[in-house]
Amino acid sequence: MISNTPQKQPRFRHQAGFTMLEVLVSIGILSLLLSLLLPAIQSARAAARATQCKSNLHQLALAGMQYVDDGPGFGSYGGPMRKIARAILPESTWPFLGSARAENEVDLSLFQCPSDPEIDAHWQRISYRMNFGSTYERRFNEESGVTDVLRWSEVTDGMSNTAFLTEQLVLPMRINDEPSGREFMLSHPKHAIWYVGLERLSFITTEILFHECSDPIRWIVPQWHRPDFLATSSHKYAHFFPPNAPSCAVPGELLSNYGHASSIHPGGVHVALCDGSVRFVSENISLSVWRGLGTKAGQEAIGEF
Repeated sequence: MISNTPQKQPRFRHQAGFTMLEVLVSIGILSLLLSLLLPAIQSARAAARATQCKSNLHQLALAGMQYVDDGPGFGSYGGPMRKIARAILPESTWPFLGSARAENEVDLSLFQCPSDPEIDAHWQRISYRMNFGSTYERRFNEESGVTDVLRWSEVTDGMSNTAFLTEQLVLPMRINDEPSGREFMLSHPKHAIWYVGLERLSFITTEILFHECSDPIRWIVPQWHRPDFLATSSHKYAHFFPPNAPSCAVPGELLSNYGHASSIHPGGVHVALCDGSVRFVSENISLSVWRGLGTKAGQEAIGEF
């Protein structure tokens, strides 16, 4: 017998999917979110590197304070940063300071600012320098900074009013490449020391050097043939010019080659004071205040900075 009951037709489920428009909209939204998130991530990483850089300076300043308190003092000869290193690093590593083998034998991370992309594991290319002073005229006398301090009682300006250590950008190795090296230096002048034509003068003052260096037209050539040149100055820096200003040197005048405080941090540099504290100093600081921070016994009125 044939039934007249209608047969149920099988139902087919249609799988849900995305249209091309929906896919494109989703990609656009994700791209927008990533573009908003990436700068925040980069900013957080930069802040972390800057914090580490500041912490390094603080630890080195404390070590330097203890070194002087223990009796030796820095004196006028030898590298002051090397003396601090000996107060921190194991004695077995001392012979490798200044050696190409330092990168394999010594952990120099405490002496390197992670914000500087040019750092490498070599003692001659560390990031931190000790305050030589503010006055170029005294190059044949005592140093007006703290690199010759034997006792902290010599710092009569006050420990919180005298700069001890700061950071300085490492000279890029690529400055040896012609002509790209010179093009890089011209676009990044604070990464180099520039020669100015003052060797003809019998006596050079701070103000003469400052005037010559303030005009890029007077720059002759960067110190690109010696990418580790600052190391020959015993890891010292000068307060002739404000932070992040181009550094200038006089051919044949060693003490003009110390360079100045510089960093990749936006707007200024970290400076460790003689009391062990670390301040972020604006690159727009008054030149008179900056030079006052560079002397240990200049009796300048510093005020707030």
